[in-house]
Amino acid sequence: MGLIKTAVSVTNQKPTTLSEELLDSGNARKCRVEGCTKSPIYKNSDLCNAHYIRLHRHGDFNLRVELHGSCSRPEYMAYRRIKQRCMNPNNPAYKDYGGRGIKVCDRWLESYKNFYEDMGDRPDGMSIERIDNNRGYSPDNCKWATSSEQNNNRRNVHIYKGRTISDWSEITGIKKSTIRARLRDYGWGWERAIKC
Repeated sequence: MGLIKTAVSVTNQKPTTLSEELLDSGNARKCRVEGCTKSPIYKNSDLCNAHYIRLHRHGDFNLRVELHGSCSRPEYMAYRRIKQRCMNPNNPAYKDYGGRGIKVCDRWLESYKNFYEDMGDRPDGMSIERIDNNRGYSPDNCKWATSSEQNNNRRNVHIYKGRTISDWSEITGIKKSTIRARLRDYGWGWERAIKC
C-alpha cells in the first residue's frame, strides 16, 4: 500500500491511519487517474500519493516516470527547469514563460532522451537559451549559451547597430548606467547617448 500517515487523536484513543479512516467511514475510494487502483492519501483528496506529488511538483499528474539514469546531470536539470517554467502555474517563473504562451515542443515533452539527443552535453558554464524569446523551447530555437550571451538576449535589452548598452560602454568608455539613463530618463537618441 502507499504512504500511510498516522494521526494521533486528542482524546487518547488509539492512533488511526488516514487509510483506516477512509475505510471506516465506508468511503474507500480509488485515485481519479484512469487505470490507477491506489487509494487517495488524504481524506479530501482524490489522488494517490504518486499522482499527488506529480501534480504538485510538475503540474501534471499523468506525468510518465522516465528511467534514464540522468537525474543529476546538468542537462536533465535544465530539461526539468524549462518544463517547470512553462507548465507549472505554481512555479515562480511561470508568469514569464508558460503564462505568456511559451511552450516546450512535443518532441521534448515526450521524453528527456529526445531533449538530450537534440541539445547534447551542456558545455561548462552554459545554460539553455531560446534564440527568439517570443518562441518556445524547441531544437530550432534553443542553444547552450553563456550568461553574458543570455543577458544580451533578454526582452528588455536595448540594441543599437547590433550592439548592446554593455558593448557601447566598452567601445566608448561611458558607464553603462550613464548610457541607460541618457536613453531612458533623458529621452536622448542613441547617437547622442553614446557620445562622450
